[in-house]
Amino acid sequence: LNVRRERINKHRELILEYLISAYRRLEYSAGHDIKPNSEAARAQGEAVIDIQLFGTQEQINLLLDVLKPGGDLNPVINALRSDLRRHLDLPKIDGKVRRVRY
Repeated sequence: LNVRRERINKHRELILEYLISAYRRLEYSAGHDIKPNSEAARAQGEAVIDIQLFGTQEQINLLLDVLKPGGDLNPVINALRSDLRRHLDLPKIDGKVRRVRY
């Protein structure tokens, strides 16, 4: 029973780590003009892969909308933030994510 519980907890931790990383990479790339082979393009591509692998159906659907011409990253970023906060037992936050770029 303890081994099963440990495996479930480890599984949950791994998914959270990947989704937190995907959130950060999407957030980073959202404020940049994406050029092929740039660091921002690489970060965004890795986040897309991780969300398709570890994300919820809603997150994947939102991601697929982003991949269409003129797609907006904000719904995906906001969905990830809400889901991660819920899993981490943090209070819900309303409103969009704000970016600071210098």
